[in-house]
Amino acid sequence: MTLHRNLLIPTLATFGALAAIGCFFWGYILPVDVQAYHQQFLQMSTLGWSGMNLVSFILIVIEWAAWGALTGWILGALDAYYEKQQTKK
Repeated sequence: MTLHRNLLIPTLATFGALAAIGCFFWGYILPVDVQAYHQQFLQMSTLGWSGMNLVSFILIVIEWAAWGALTGWILGALDAYYEKQQTKK
């Protein structure tokens, strides 16, 4: 089975961006006593997080999409490497 980097990178980047959007808006749905923990998680996982505002929203979408794209690139590179090793045998 071959993972195609051309599909894997944008797919995981889109998934990361959609997950970030969902996570951001989930913070408004949570009960008040849990919102502080949610914001602490976002502050730990996103560089430059400053609270539930537009700048942080843009940062979280860009960063999570970038992490998704990087993950897709790494998985695609590993798959290509191991497939090349399989064909040498």
